[in-house]
Amino acid sequence: MVNLGKADASTYGTLYLGDASGAGSLTGSGTITFGGSTNNGVLNDSNAIGDAGILTIGSGITIRGKSGRVNNSNQTGEVVNLGSIIADTSGGTVTLGGAGTFTNSGSVSVLSGAILNFAGSWGSTSGSIAVNNGTLNLGGGVSTSALNLPAFTRTGGTVNLTGTLDNFGATLTLTPVTGDWNLINGLIRNGTIASTGGTLLIQSGTLDGVTVTGGVDLSSINGANVTVKNGMVLNSTINNIWNHVLRRRERVRQAAGDGNDPAGREHEQRRAERLERDRQRR
Repeated sequence: MVNLGKADASTYGTLYLGDASGAGSLTGSGTITFGGSTNNGVLNDSNAIGDAGILTIGSGITIRGKSGRVNNSNQTGEVVNLGSIIADTSGGTVTLGGAGTFTNSGSVSVLSGAILNFAGSWGSTSGSIAVNNGTLNLGGGVSTSALNLPAFTRTGGTVNLTGTLDNFGATLTLTPVTGDWNLINGLIRNGTIASTGGTLLIQSGTLDGVTVTGGVDLSSINGANVTVKNGMVLNSTINNIWNHVLRRRERVRQAAGDGNDPAGREHEQRRAERLERDRQRR
């Protein structure tokens, strides 16, 4: 077992793997335990390009503990996790990715009041993500397919979409398994948002060219708001669409005028009022 930093955060430690010749791998059947400092880290320190710059964390390796990061030192690097990464200590924060690319092909879990952040360019196409009474922040940039929702499990806890979700040609379906997700300063681009039991609770953010067939709500907090770009196809009800202000900040598609055009603003206000009247009649 390798301990990085003390539990009381009075010290921190960093495990650098790789060099200019390549990143190599971390294999075996051991455990790396993060102490209390967010400066703790397991870093791919290689600046090699291509396959040589990929750090592979083997299937027998477990990285767990309170606070730390698994990341690349360089934008050309990639970390591929085949093992288990577990944020399991209340009050701690573990961050995966930020520079380069982070790929989860093993398992990532957040438990017991801990926080786990995804950052930068990342994906979990062939891996699993589990939330068990912890907080998961989906930051950075990821596609819907790379979320691998069939392998996503949740028992309690919180899921926040704080980054950019590329939903092109896909459907983000929130289910009883995924539970409700919070959109907090996040962006969902293209595709469809649907529900079979979960809800996208919008606090703030942007919907860019999306179709909504269910499961979107702006009543979770007072003053919830969302910016709609490039139009929206609404085939469902958005709760409190008017009371909590669904704002559209795109250029009005007319031969003259833009989003600041008074006629355009009046048109958008009338449209929002019609949608609210239709909702009340249902």
